Amino acid sequence: MKKPYLLAFLSVIKLNAVYAGQPTNIEDLLALPLTELIETEIISSTKIATKISAAPSSITVYNHKDIKYLGARKLSDILILVPGIQIQTKGNNREKLWVRGVQSEFNNKIALYIDNIPLRNAFNEFQIDEELPIESIKKIEIIRGPGSALYGANAFAAVINIFTFQANEREQNIVKLSLGEANTQIGYFSVAKNINQFANVMLEGKLLNTDGRNPDYDRKGIANNRDATQQLGYIRFKSSALDNKLNFSASYSHFDNERIDKSYPTENSRQHGNMRFSIAYQQQFEQWGIDANSYYTQSTRLESETKYQSLTDLSIKESFDFIDSTELIGSYAALNYQPITSNKIIFGVDIKNERLLNSSFTDNITQDELTFIQPQYENMSLFDTGIFLQDQQSFFDNKTQFTVGLRFDILELFEDQFSYRLGLTHAFTDSISAKLLYGTAYRSPSFLEFTRSPVGSVLPDVENIETI
Repeated sequence: MKKPYLLAFLSVIKLNAVYAGQPTNIEDLLALPLTELIETEIISSTKIATKISAAPSSITVYNHKDIKYLGARKLSDILILVPGIQIQTKGNNREKLWVRGVQSEFNNKIALYIDNIPLRNAFNEFQIDEELPIESIKKIEIIRGPGSALYGANAFAAVINIFTFQANEREQNIVKLSLGEANTQIGYFSVAKNINQFANVMLEGKLLNTDGRNPDYDRKGIANNRDATQQLGYIRFKSSALDNKLNFSASYSHFDNERIDKSYPTENSRQHGNMRFSIAYQQQFEQWGIDANSYYTQSTRLESETKYQSLTDLSIKESFDFIDSTELIGSYAALNYQPITSNKIIFGVDIKNERLLNSSFTDNITQDELTFIQPQYENMSLFDTGIFLQDQQSFFDNKTQFTVGLRFDILELFEDQFSYRLGLTHAFTDSISAKLLYGTAYRSPSFLEFTRSPVGSVLPDVENIETI
């Protein structure tokens, strides 16, 4: 079992750069009290509302106004502004990211959640480009550092939490049409309605078509006359009831991507389909509260590749379709309790069952269908039961916060994992605070690391990290 050690930081002195939610002109910025930035509350660091200055994490926040003012078209336009986050555009016109010092081929050492639902595919990765509609986003919270003490697997080097608008939170209906370079055309709409005094509904959708970024030559130096076409179709329905305490969401997206990194005469395209359903309930009382959700997601990737005989002979030499499909079923429930003003406790259970539905390829010439899956991994599933506890104690008139977090994950195929963290924060003034943080995290191998391992090879195992 690998245990790399990363020296993240010993202490962080913060002025007001921890929060990106700021005006766009210098006059408004100078007029904004520093305490307004420091006292902004976030959820991701502790699972309960906590001031940024007291949060036991290195965290950056962007809200929907920031996204609008920055002119961001996709999630990567925001993430590239976060200190320590690295982004690279791959040859296939997709983007990957990592935390400096913790690189990976896929985005599988960072956990991404949308409305508390994990987003990942058979590679344990997620997309940060046009496939994820940025118009839906209300707020983004980015934690740099290990997050497994709260989030479990794959919260290895960072956690990205995206909160979208609920059915009753949009002030007005929206219709937006955009044109841009590379023949880019975008259409987006969001409509909401109060159907009675107890419930609200919202429907939103997005269409995108672009020729994409297209280099003049391919990797062999051959003139490239192909378009790096990308197309997105997205639809989402949301409803809320009981004063926004009960929320339901259903969405489907389809994204096509033409690859131009493969040398001609090879043509390659990929289609990604994502379907998600969730229901969530939140209720906060005077001293305690509950947060629970259940969800189902399905992710499918279809890759088509055709090789021609030569540049002049366009008869088909070989043609294949590759498909990878996974589903994820999960439930989460957490209770928070505040016995006294200076103490907050949270206890929860997080259950996930991830299943590999298909990993195969078809020879389009012979119509033979073959599978990547070794016989012992057919119908493979990864079942994870996580139990976590967190205690946050305040001292010295709430200027000092001490946080302890523990989580135990019972894993179906791997050794059970115990993750923990300690956080000590102190506010010296209204605008200056310091943090001393320690934590551990782990990453589980993806399905494809198992199914495509050569027969007889050493199988992948959990990867661990420890930071201070």
